Amino acid sequence: MRPCGLGALRTLRLEKKYVLFGLDANDTTTPLEAGLGWTIKFDKPGFIGKDALTKQRAANDYRRLVLISSANGV
Repeated sequence: MRPCGLGALRTLRLEKKYVLFGLDANDTTTPLEAGLGWTIKFDKPGFIGKDALTKQRAANDYRRLVLISSANGV
């Protein structure tokens, strides 16, 4: 048997830091905490949650989703 579909995604996602909603992140996780800050356009004029995300980014004090891997990459 070989992993395929979602099984394959789950085995490879850790290496690429793919975030799965519900497993790694949920409705209490902000994009900054999930390492997805690069997807936020802070210069965009107004979007839902902009004030909270701006404050969180300025404080630079929030939890972070990190990848833990071995030294040899396995």
